[in-house]
Amino acid sequence: MKSSALTSLAIGALHVVTALRFTNPNFNNITIGKPLNITWDDASGPVSLTLVKGGTPALFATVGTLASDLTATSYLWTPSSSLLRDTYDIVFRDSSNSVHSFQFELVNAPISVTTTSAASVAAAAPTYTTTFMYPNYANGAGA
Repeated sequence: MKSSALTSLAIGALHVVTALRFTNPNFNNITIGKPLNITWDDASGPVSLTLVKGGTPALFATVGTLASDLTATSYLWTPSSSLLRDTYDIVFRDSSNSVHSFQFELVNAPISVTTTSAASVAAAAPTYTTTFMYPNYANGAGA
């Protein structure tokens, strides 16, 4: 009896179940307009990636599908400027499982400011000449 229990245990140990999992360790500073390489492992079949937003899983709202029918283990995503700064999550789905990424805040790209010196602005500014014409009252004209 002990022998069959050990055999069953050994056979069970040989049968390892793999499950879809994302492999990105860092979901910090995801920036609008900046590419992010999303990676995963152990998919059973093609993978689809869906962007959802909301603070808790019960309140998630689907934003849209990022990609579907992916057979590779990575996808390069560039967050669109149409997305708002908010808390998001990426749902990974294969034929038998779905998992969520870490929640992340999508941030706006930093704004770059260019300064121009007053001298260069003055040099580039157009110049105007104004001529005033006064009536000549001394000769009786203009009256």
